[in-house]
Amino acid sequence: MQAACVMRRTFDPRELSSLRIAGNRIVADRTQLVKNEGDVRAIQLVKASGAPFHALSVGEVDATTRVHLFVYGAQEVWELGAAPSHALGEAQAARLIAAQVRRLEGVQLIAMGCVEQDTGRDMLAGLLAAELGWELFSHVVSLRIEDQRARLQQVTDGGMQEIDVALPICISADDSCSMGRDPSDEYDLIEKLETRRSRAVSAADLGVAPEEIAGPELSTPPEREPQPVAALGAQSVAKVAEMLRAFQP
Repeated sequence: MQAACVMRRTFDPRELSSLRIAGNRIVADRTQLVKNEGDVRAIQLVKASGAPFHALSVGEVDATTRVHLFVYGAQEVWELGAAPSHALGEAQAARLIAAQVRRLEGVQLIAMGCVEQDTGRDMLAGLLAAELGWELFSHVVSLRIEDQRARLQQVTDGGMQEIDVALPICISADDSCSMGRDPSDEYDLIEKLETRRSRAVSAADLGVAPEEIAGPELSTPPEREPQPVAALGAQSVAKVAEMLRAFQP
C-alpha cells in the first residue's frame, strides 16, 4: 500500500502587499510561493502512519520545496502540469491529480490540507474523491494503516470520533495537526537529497485535454441600463400611507 500527498504552492496570505488583476490572472506583488500549510500537515499525518508516499505537486516546484518534500520522506516528487494550483479551478486540479494517481501502482490513500491558504478554497478534496470514486474523510487528526484498512481520528462538531474504514480513501488534515520540524533544519539530509530531481508530467501525458485545465476567463460585466425613477409627491406618499394602514390588524 502506498499513499499520495498533494502539495500546492500558494501565496502566504500574511505576506501579501498588494493584489491586482493582470490579463486573466490575479497577481500578488512582492511575494513568493510557499508550501501550503495544510498540505504539510497532511504529509505529517501520512509520515506518522509509516506509509510510503509520493508527493504530487500541482504545477512546478522550486528547488527548496523539492528538497523539502524528499526530506519529509517522499519516494518521488511529481510535478503535474505547469500552472500552480491557484491559477486553476479546483475541478481542473482534481482531474490532474486523479489522472496521476491512476498511473501510480498501489496508491490507496490520498492526503491533503483542508484549505488552499491563499484563496480559501476548500473543495479540492471532495472533487478529487468524486473523480476517483473514493470516500472522503475530512478534519483528520491521526492515521494508522493496518493491512488494507485505515484507522482515523476525526474532529466533528460533537468532539472526536474514531473510524475504521477500508481503503482506498481520501483524507484532509485538520488545521490542528502538527506541521512537524522545519525541514530547513535537516542539514545532513538536505546535503544528501538536494541532487534528487522531481519528475515532470504534462497534462497531455496524463490524458487531460488543454481545455480541461484552462484558467477561468475574467470578463467585464455588461453595463447596467439606467432605470426609470418615479418622484414621490405629497399625494403619492399619502396613498402609500393609506395602503399600509389597510394592512394593519
